[in-house]
Amino acid sequence: MAGGIIADIARTAARSTRNTESAARTARSAVRIARVAVAALVLPAALALPLPTGSAAAQPSRSAQCPGPDLYGHAVRHLPTPHKAVALTFNAGWDTDGVGETLRVLRELKVPAAFFPTGRFAQVFPRETRAMAREHVVGNHSHTHPHFPSLTGTRQRTEITRSHQAIARAIGHSPAPFFRFPYGEFDGANLRSVHEAGYVDLEAATDTLGYLGPGRGQSVDSVVRRALDALSPGAVLQMHVGRGPGGRRLPLDVEALPHLIAVIRAHGYGFIDLRDLRDLRDVRDVRDVRDVRDVRDVRDVRDVRDVRRPC
Repeated sequence: MAGGIIADIARTAARSTRNTESAARTARSAVRIARVAVAALVLPAALALPLPTGSAAAQPSRSAQCPGPDLYGHAVRHLPTPHKAVALTFNAGWDTDGVGETLRVLRELKVPAAFFPTGRFAQVFPRETRAMAREHVVGNHSHTHPHFPSLTGTRQRTEITRSHQAIARAIGHSPAPFFRFPYGEFDGANLRSVHEAGYVDLEAATDTLGYLGPGRGQSVDSVVRRALDALSPGAVLQMHVGRGPGGRRLPLDVEALPHLIAVIRAHGYGFIDLRDLRDLRDVRDVRDVRDVRDVRDVRDVRDVRDVRRPC
């Protein structure tokens, strides 16, 4: 029997030697798949928080769909739709002066939006963060609003995770799978960190710059003009709910909001609800990719980009 085993080992070794190059390729693929599997199976559990039981906040009234695979691997500034519609988004990082009025205008004019609070904002202002989540998508804008290109890999992951947890505590469920980098600054390593955590990087086709205020040359007209200059199917528009400098009663972006909505509609455009993102996947070349949980053999997947990241 021992001789048979030794012979089998010898034959296996010979085959391995002849197929070294093939084995190396398979091993590299396995490593890539394993990394995605970690993101798919480990990170969501690590980020998940116990939800309040018996609370209306324990489940979102309407959850965001898992984005299509075509949104991963790059920074998204235009969503994949041929329709005349834009995505209205708001960053929240330092005060709540414009939150109530923004929500009121959006509600009265029946416009969906997405909000990107920082983790610290959610910790300091949980009531306002919950108000955003009751009617709109809430994403992740990092925890402390740092310059991501200057961070180590560990710090990047900490910023993403702590913000995810803080927002989840505030709203009673995980934030939607959309991340926005502070200052719009990122490099390839930052992008990989966000994608491995299961987030799409949703940046913007334009920032209206209303947060700068009149003291730095901005006005209601300039806010509307910057949005109109970027008007195109799927464009993501970035605004802010914070007041910024100048001591105004309302943030300039919030003051301009009803005018901006009216002008966008006058140009024949509507507004994208990110909770309906699956409905936008009508581009022609979206890959028919497999879910990582269905991968049984690394040879079935040629590249890590063929595997859908988790929500």
